[in-house]
Amino acid sequence: MSIAELESFFSQNPVPTGPEYNHGFLEIIGKESHENIWSKLYAYFLDEFIYDGRYPFLDALCEIIARKTGRVMEFRNHTVKTEQPTSNGRIDIVIKDEYTGNHILIENKVYHYLNNDLYDYWSHFQVPSEKKVGVVLALSETPIDDSLKDKFLSITHVDWLCTVEEILSDIRSLSQKNKYLDDFVKTVKHITKHRVMNDQVAFYFKHALAVRRAIEAKEAAREFLKSQYEIIAGKLGLEYFPISDDRCNFWDAVHHHDIYFTLDAKELLEGSMKIDIIIELFREPLKEHRSLEELVKDEPQFQRMKQFRMYEGFLHFGYKNYTLSEVDLGRFAVFVVEKIHEDFGHTFVKIVTSYYNKDAPYNWASKLLPQ
Repeated sequence: MSIAELESFFSQNPVPTGPEYNHGFLEIIGKESHENIWSKLYAYFLDEFIYDGRYPFLDALCEIIARKTGRVMEFRNHTVKTEQPTSNGRIDIVIKDEYTGNHILIENKVYHYLNNDLYDYWSHFQVPSEKKVGVVLALSETPIDDSLKDKFLSITHVDWLCTVEEILSDIRSLSQKNKYLDDFVKTVKHITKHRVMNDQVAFYFKHALAVRRAIEAKEAAREFLKSQYEIIAGKLGLEYFPISDDRCNFWDAVHHHDIYFTLDAKELLEGSMKIDIIIELFREPLKEHRSLEELVKDEPQFQRMKQFRMYEGFLHFGYKNYTLSEVDLGRFAVFVVEKIHEDFGHTFVKIVTSYYNKDAPYNWASKLLPQ
């Protein structure tokens, strides 16, 4: 498949995109798929999450049970326990109503297979069958053994949580509990997404050859940029240090300077044909950025730059964003060096030679200025 064919294909077949996902508190602590953690969260929401006298999690669960089995479970004064011991194991979540005597027994699964003695769970509670129902809660629908189908039903995490969201759709407030719920729902949906067929997966399997060719083209683009970083460094008389495929530092490695250029090509690799060229300060020079500013504040180059984009541990002292044409891209290294000559060279040389030793033999200094 040629490049022209790839361009034609992707113009006619847009690649599906998944929803943007930011890690929640479970991912941060490394517990996003721990069943006992999920059980404790469900217990918390079942027992503590109350709105206008309603228990949305319990109402949603009873709604699904009624929809799937026709059984109506009434709860007026319920309690929730996790890790309830039985003769041959532990039930993950038990919901019991002190008034009606109804029980919901939940076996919670995230990634593990169902290999539990469900009959032991069922028989542990000596109440009439009409007073209890078992639930296998999993990421996807779980087959129930024929001998237990009148006792247990399969419910997915997403089905339960989406039903909760429907109940809350008109009554949601900005309480802290809702923030916990939103975070948990996003985690469950994200994990579930990777277990089931979705638009992105289907697109890949249907068009695997074209996608593979596109990946190869992306790798070729990365290799091109790496080669250009080397050429740029040579033309400037500096060393280059690629931080990543789309970001590279150019610095005086001989003198270990912490004032250097950064080339940010992230937008370019994402398809917007833009790059940032940056004068960056690190460590000790960072502490002196105001005195360095005073030194070059009247420099025309410095005045044309955007200034002072602060990050933790380093500073973009001055920077500019450039839009490249296809011609510019074809002569990428030359383009970058020209822009450094036009827009950065005088300022860079002045702050480096002022901060460090003015009389040092900086062989690169003349190479940063227009020839």
